[in-house]
Amino acid sequence: MNRQPESQEHSGTTGPGGAESDGGLQLSRGWRWALYGVVAVVLGLAFAGYQSANMVLLWETFLTLCGVR
Repeated sequence: MNRQPESQEHSGTTGPGGAESDGGLQLSRGWRWALYGVVAVVLGLAFAGYQSANMVLLWETFLTLCGVR
């Protein structure tokens, strides 16, 4: 005999717009901006390194990292 649950309530919380949250990682506004800053610094350093005269792109190595060769 299959017994149906008495209530159809969900245990998750509701997010913006009434959508149900799956309990994922929720960062506060301060931590989110700090993370944006870290990403911007890393991308800025990568761009600066790419602009230097000593930067040489080895296509063989790049293709190997991508799994092409």
